Amino acid sequence: TMDILFHQSVPGVHDEDIKKISDFLELVMLQDCRICEINQKGLRSNRFTNGVLVPQEYCVHEFQKWILDELDRADGSTSH
Repeated sequence: TMDILFHQSVPGVHDEDIKKISDFLELVMLQDCRICEINQKGLRSNRFTNGVLVPQEYCVHEFQKWILDELDRADGSTSH
């Protein structure tokens, strides 16, 4: 279920416009869901080893690295 809200200051929004917009948004949402499902299947592939992070995710990599370093430090290993 999806709610589409239009601010009252948006001029000229008619029922037929709302129908076109909601149909388009539903199509995009369904396509996004399908792409996510396909992506998840690909992650289970034997050929998948790791993904590529975009700049917005670099902090995620730093956090992952920190966790691995802390785990290594806790057990005295240096495998990572």
